[in-house]
Amino acid sequence: VLYIGLMMTEQGPKVLEYNIRLGDPEAQVILPRIKNNMAELFEAAVFGKLHHHQIEYDKNVSMTVIMASGGYPGDYIKGIPIKGLDQIPNNITVYHAGTKLDNNQIVTNGGRVLAVTSKAENLNKARELVYAAIPKIQFQNSFYRKDIALKAMKLLKDNH
Repeated sequence: VLYIGLMMTEQGPKVLEYNIRLGDPEAQVILPRIKNNMAELFEAAVFGKLHHHQIEYDKNVSMTVIMASGGYPGDYIKGIPIKGLDQIPNNITVYHAGTKLDNNQIVTNGGRVLAVTSKAENLNKARELVYAAIPKIQFQNSFYRKDIALKAMKLLKDNH
C-alpha cells in the first residue's frame, strides 16, 4: 500500500509524507469501504496471489475524526475513564487507538485515543453522522478537530 499524505495550499497540493503502509487514521477511513473478506485478501497478499482478487469498494464515502487526549501531541495524562461508548449508534464505528481496559473500565492510554468513523451516501451526511456521535463520548480534556472535510465539501460544492 502506498499512502501519500497531502495538504492543499494556494499553490496546489503539497506532499507532507508518504508511507508504504496504511497508518492511523488512514486505515480506519479506507478499510470500511472494502467489501471483500479482508482475511482472504491478507492471505492472498502473504502468498503473492493478491493479483487474483478484484477488490470491491462500497460506493458510500467514509470519514474519520480522531478524539485526542488534552496535551497531545505533547504531554498528556493516561488512565482517564471514557464514558458514552455504549451510546454510539450502529452506523458509527469507534476504533480504539490509545485505550486500555482497567478494572472493566475503558480508559485513555495514549494521545490519539479514538477514531470515530462513519459511512454514508455523501460527504455531508458522513460528516453529520461523525460530529453527531462525538459528543456522546466523554473523557476529561478530550479534543478533536472540527474542520474535517470542510475544504473537500467546499471544493465539491464549487465544482458542481
